[in-house]
Amino acid sequence: MVNTFNAKAVLLGDPAVGKTSIRRRYMGEGFQSSHLMTIGADFAQTKIMIDKDNAVTLQIWDVAGQEEFKTVRSRFLHHANICLMVFYLTRRDTFHSITKWMQDFWDVNPTGEIPLLIIGNKADLEDQIKITDTEMDQMVAMMKEMEHSTSTHVSYISTSAATGLNISDAFNRVAHQIIEIYLRTYK
Repeated sequence: MVNTFNAKAVLLGDPAVGKTSIRRRYMGEGFQSSHLMTIGADFAQTKIMIDKDNAVTLQIWDVAGQEEFKTVRSRFLHHANICLMVFYLTRRDTFHSITKWMQDFWDVNPTGEIPLLIIGNKADLEDQIKITDTEMDQMVAMMKEMEHSTSTHVSYISTSAATGLNISDAFNRVAHQIIEIYLRTYK
């Protein structure tokens, strides 16, 4: 018998950093170079087999990054137990916004061990990348030290929604981490 665990994952980040493209690519919907902005949040669900005994039903909430949705955003963040922070590797301003988004997340979910994956999107634009590996290492270290952070599961991955680079790996990583937490907590 397979143990199936439910997990709510939120995709957070500035507007137009590729959150919807990442979700669509992961769900097998392909890549579109342009689409309408997300209004409020968009939702998808999938089941990920971790091993022969364990699976995760992953609810993926793609949360709008526009400021005008700030008042409703907390409703979508509530009870999330996985956080995926997305920024563009080609835009420093989106990288610097990660701490603001993380604080918004912790304001709504102040306790619990939560996998946090920082996703640097647009890895396919190698000649335009503005964020160094050292800066990413420093950001991961800082996230581990944030006031509300109780998670040792803070990591980074570079992706490309356009090519599909590391998209599945990102979701599989957080699914494996949440299973580790569940099994450790409920055994």
